[in-house]
Amino acid sequence: MRRPLLEWKNVKALPSNTSIARVPPEQREHLGCWSGRQANDPNPSRVASVVDHLQLDIAYTRVPTEARRDNKERSEEFIEFDRLAPYILPRYPYRPNPKGFPLLQKSPLGSELPPDEKMSCFDHLYYATSSWQVFEWRYSWSPAWGRVATHLRFTDELVDLTRGYLARSFNTTKDLVPPVRSNFSRLDQKIHPCAFQFIAVHMRRNDFASNCINNHRPIEECIPSVDVYKAKVDAIRQELLENQNRDVSEILLMSDEIDSSFWQGVKDIGWRRLDHLSEQTQMKYGEWYSPIIDQVAGSMAAGFVGTEGSTFSLVGARRVEDWNNGYSAMIHRS
Repeated sequence: MRRPLLEWKNVKALPSNTSIARVPPEQREHLGCWSGRQANDPNPSRVASVVDHLQLDIAYTRVPTEARRDNKERSEEFIEFDRLAPYILPRYPYRPNPKGFPLLQKSPLGSELPPDEKMSCFDHLYYATSSWQVFEWRYSWSPAWGRVATHLRFTDELVDLTRGYLARSFNTTKDLVPPVRSNFSRLDQKIHPCAFQFIAVHMRRNDFASNCINNHRPIEECIPSVDVYKAKVDAIRQELLENQNRDVSEILLMSDEIDSSFWQGVKDIGWRRLDHLSEQTQMKYGEWYSPIIDQVAGSMAAGFVGTEGSTFSLVGARRVEDWNNGYSAMIHRS
């Protein structure tokens, strides 16, 4: 983003990421933060693992009703940034009366601090929006994407690791794997004239299938088949060929599916995958690296076909569109 960032580890000495030691009370910082929980929810969102790692003790105050998208509905979850702005302005935030706002919940150690006036903190901003549109990050005009996320780069080490995975998957060499275009300024690297191109497909199935079962629906009726994705892949291929003269024949599939027969069917139609089981990704790098490597790989694609309702698919499609001038499409679930 080319902006200075101050992380909490630069402010306070923290334990290692793998530490499971309990943090003694005297080492915790007491903070007053805002909670974005709707009016009919009596509790803020507390994530013990994060708060414990950062060594915090947080008291929460609910954001003012006036900051809600619909301030007459107690179940309204969405907050609008511009309506929130007066209350979080550093040094001179708006407070309607000297007593401030009523406390939602004191901290685990009993602190009742009001929201800090120099540093705004929230339990979560998942439901924050800059317009009347809910879940606005689904759209390319969303400021969260256009002003921030599109500029976030992967580390050079992660890109290099992923290129090795792709090279092995496509039976080629790393120098023929296209680099992540957003990292060009740091890699100082040009695309090899013989570099291969591919279309990335993300099929989210595992947890969606559970939803089908819970709703007493056959999985084959509510989870799109590979054939549905294949039809959209063919359409993306045609679009790339007609509009950009890019003949892209290789397909990389990413999915949370664990059924071996599913993956055999994918192999039979000639699609590739990053096989994290045989690569021993989790054993070598930890449990988060499998999806992260998949994300980096997807960002190198010329086209992207994803699953509607999956953030993984949404962000992957945005990267391909912005970074690679590619095309994307989403498959809707019934």
